[in-house]
Amino acid sequence: MLNILIGCFLGFFICFVVFRWVIPNLPESFKEKVKKYFVPAVIVAIILLALILYFFLPLAFKFVAINLWGIPETIKNSKGVVTGTLQLTDLGPLGDIYGSLNTLFTSLTLGVIAYTAILQYRVSKVMQKDSFKNMFYSLLEQNREIINSIKFPQFEKIGLIKVKSETWDSVKIFSELSDTFTEFLEKNHHRIESLTKEDVRKVLRNFVTDKTKNTRSNGFYSSFKNYKSLINYVKHEEILNEEEKSFYFSVIRNSMYYGEKKALLLLVISSSNDEYLECFKDTSLLDLKLKILSRDLIEEREKKERLIRFIKHFKVDPSLFKNGDLLK
Repeated sequence: MLNILIGCFLGFFICFVVFRWVIPNLPESFKEKVKKYFVPAVIVAIILLALILYFFLPLAFKFVAINLWGIPETIKNSKGVVTGTLQLTDLGPLGDIYGSLNTLFTSLTLGVIAYTAILQYRVSKVMQKDSFKNMFYSLLEQNREIINSIKFPQFEKIGLIKVKSETWDSVKIFSELSDTFTEFLEKNHHRIESLTKEDVRKVLRNFVTDKTKNTRSNGFYSSFKNYKSLINYVKHEEILNEEEKSFYFSVIRNSMYYGEKKALLLLVISSSNDEYLECFKDTSLLDLKLKILSRDLIEEREKKERLIRFIKHFKVDPSLFKNGDLLK
């Protein structure tokens, strides 16, 4: 009994020293590794302990019976003469009481196996999300490269010769498109509610035709089809919850030029088969300036009011807009 108490005391003392002085002074890199492998190590330790106890339970039981319960190690007759030593068969009645330990260890083993399966499922899910994340950012980067590759060469006539004067990059193109759309709404403010899809289609078509001087469009329209692929990739990923999908939609939204968002609005409205409208639903992708603020000047306020009238006239789904509640 004394040996057991001394062993327990030494065990507690060693644990105290380890947790009080050793662990706090370990390098941070080592601590991170410990955190990473702590749970698997505990599971392995439990399994090993269970196996050791299972195979050496009789000896352990005999040790406890002698040292803890005080059962004599020697057997004496009525005259006090030693006739033999304590055998495991002599502990049969006590052993029957603890026969349920086998069931207990079986239950613990099943519990450990179930927990291991849960951990493996979580790890698998994390790996799937990491794989999705890498693919998403790869596609997003590819999309941005395509958008930034759009160029509109500008020409001017010198005599009878048409000479290239400059080349508009994507920043300039979408800035000009945004201004063109604003001017279109201002010019047609009195008849916004009577505009048709063809009117909206002409805004884009005339812009591209005019700025490219009737040359090819340099992939202007086809570049936006990549947004559909990117959006659908996020929408149809089953391992993502709604909050995670909203995060990825916000990443796409924040990567866009403001003029891009206006171009997408025009495509949503003018598309003949509503392909963009259906794709962009519930994404809050279009972060347009719709909220009227008290500090807005009259001109800015009127711009926002015209844009809201335009969107409401074509009954664009509010879920396409970050601040879509202003359109309800």
